[in-house]
Amino acid sequence: MYIIKHHQIVDQQTGQLIQEEDDTVEVEMQSDIYSLTFLKLYKEMNPLLHRELILKCVFTFTLQVTLIYLLIPEEAEITEGTIQLNLARLLCAIILHISILPEVRNSLHLLRFVKFNMNSFQNNQYASAGFIALMKLIGGISTELINIYVILVSDNIEDVVKDFIAFGFITEIDNLIIETLSVPDASESNTLIFSKTELEQSESELLSILLTKVKKKYSKSAKPLKYKAAALLELGMSMFGYFIYTMANIFYIVLYFYFMPFAVLFLVFRFGPTQISTLDMEERLNFIHRNATG
Repeated sequence: MYIIKHHQIVDQQTGQLIQEEDDTVEVEMQSDIYSLTFLKLYKEMNPLLHRELILKCVFTFTLQVTLIYLLIPEEAEITEGTIQLNLARLLCAIILHISILPEVRNSLHLLRFVKFNMNSFQNNQYASAGFIALMKLIGGISTELINIYVILVSDNIEDVVKDFIAFGFITEIDNLIIETLSVPDASESNTLIFSKTELEQSESELLSILLTKVKKKYSKSAKPLKYKAAALLELGMSMFGYFIYTMANIFYIVLYFYFMPFAVLFLVFRFGPTQISTLDMEERLNFIHRNATG
């Protein structure tokens, strides 16, 4: 959810309102372990708490990936199925997509926030914050992708629904973990504040801003060698983060947002075998011969 905050421009001499414009955008965070950890890395100077929360995030991500792996069937192939089966597949894919979409969108906002505020994180923890946002993104997208594959190889409606419920539970693990924490304000809604222009910058403008920030930060360094090493390291981190964010954002805009659920239908009719195509060569020849002589 976005809440626009207004910035008023006042004439300092007369005290009259000159202009009122939208200046910042407040992005409401989700109540999960990834979002909480990200916020604590940004707002609080507490290394012990940071370490505990990062370990919780790694544990949550590992648990999600492990469960996803265990749900992948062995030696299965996509089946075309009946109209009812394909309809159940499509509906389950759409419902899961709708439930995961806010998580994916929020993780992209977190990655973008890191790029604009690298120097604002406590203890210079921007790399950890980016890693947390990336785990949140991968967890959501991989859950949906594997769910689509699993329901495609399921050959009855009951299995499709059971698989959908199982993957829906996996997406909620990060929300459940946060309930086990004793961190103050862990369940409260928190927000990140963007400059409005930060959400509207194009990818080329974002890259230019990153390079300018790195150059400006070290341009007055008294030690050239230290300047070069630090600038090179931060430039490398910035470029890597920029590449990850750009690829994820392109995938989100071009494919994920609108078309991901409909991949079910495409894959069924593109790769799902028909009754005749599953016959071996001898059976196929006999089939053709019987039709020709009949």
